[in-house]
Amino acid sequence: MKRLILVLLLVVGTVYAQSKKEVPASKPNIVYIFLDDAGVTDFGAYGNTVIRTPNIDKLGKEGITFNQHYSAASSCSPSRAALLTGRYQVRHGLNEVLHPTSPSGIDPNEITLAESLKEQGYATGIIGKWHLGIVKQHLPLQNGFDYYFGIPYSNDMTPVFYFRNNDTVKDIIDQRFITRTYTDEAINYIKANKEKPFFLYLAHNLPHVPLFASPEFIQNSKSGIYGAVIEEIDWSVGKITKALEELGLDRNTIIIFSSDNGPWKVKEDNGGTSGALRSEKATWFEGGFRVPLLVKWPGHIKAGSFYNNITSQLDWFPTLTKLAGGTLAKDRTYDGEDILPLLNGTAERKGNQIYYFYSGQLKAYRKGDYKIIFPYEGNPASFGRAGIPKIESVWLFNLKNDPNETTDIAFSNLQLTQQLVNEANQYVKSLGELPPTRAPR
Repeated sequence: MKRLILVLLLVVGTVYAQSKKEVPASKPNIVYIFLDDAGVTDFGAYGNTVIRTPNIDKLGKEGITFNQHYSAASSCSPSRAALLTGRYQVRHGLNEVLHPTSPSGIDPNEITLAESLKEQGYATGIIGKWHLGIVKQHLPLQNGFDYYFGIPYSNDMTPVFYFRNNDTVKDIIDQRFITRTYTDEAINYIKANKEKPFFLYLAHNLPHVPLFASPEFIQNSKSGIYGAVIEEIDWSVGKITKALEELGLDRNTIIIFSSDNGPWKVKEDNGGTSGALRSEKATWFEGGFRVPLLVKWPGHIKAGSFYNNITSQLDWFPTLTKLAGGTLAKDRTYDGEDILPLLNGTAERKGNQIYYFYSGQLKAYRKGDYKIIFPYEGNPASFGRAGIPKIESVWLFNLKNDPNETTDIAFSNLQLTQQLVNEANQYVKSLGELPPTRAPR
């Protein structure tokens, strides 16, 4: 009888210990899902009531929703360069969008997130859009990734073809099935690397124009081709999360969902939305820089959480490097912040500043609720871009009260405006001599 009681106690103790240990002790897998030109309010999690995104929304319901997350740039190549290096693009000169004829690309001397994670034993794969150079030395396999499949630049650039690792595998693509193809590749990658920690960077080419979706999504969309594209990406998120669950990996995987920059609003029905935020991609207004961010990490992030203060795309390099057990290189400056305490719910992000770089220049600066925009000669709408008005003197906005940046309050707040101008100028000075822009074409 005593032996039976002892056995029962051991069983109960074991069950209790297992219930307390919510996440395995091994390094977590990382799945970073990155969209191209998606707007903040394209998703139900951010208030969209027409486009149906239950799987994307579920990431926030089971994790955390960020309401003031910033890209490091408002265009494709600079944003991706900043994300993968953890450093503002001006530090390594990738300030412009690259083209198929571009001789340059990501600086080989930069340490990419893939290289940082690989040092900690991670398998590293990218499925989708690279857009950091087409010459071999600039391709993913030469910059920390073990595996690559995807279109190496935007889907409106020609020729449109798939790469696998360093080689072209298909030069005629039916773009209606890009999302489906990437989803299958991503699931295959997860299955192939299920026995070790992996980093999967799933960088969709869509919803960048031209828009394509599978026929069934177009037929069922209530919001045209754009809604069909987003709903198929939502389907993709559901397929990937289901695969992780079926393989028993979901409890030890952090999933990050975001976009490279704001929407392309001048495309009207073919472009995304950003709610009350002003303007769009390729500008330094809020609509160009603020992007969606949903993160799920069972056992670490409290389900249904919200974070309403500033975070940056640049935060992910130090955060994921630390999460993997690594440390940051001492020979360079990183521009993000480790937000593991934020994810764990133990502390706020410390920084409250955002620098808005465009074409290698600081165009705007935010500190707390206030944002200044520097004088600008103006830019009429052209080449599918929104026009930017002429700005004769520094503008000041209170983004808490005026997220649409409609009311310049600089004249009534001259001291604060000057203070922010001085801080921004000091920051630019602290960067030292910056490298020239890496040739975009």
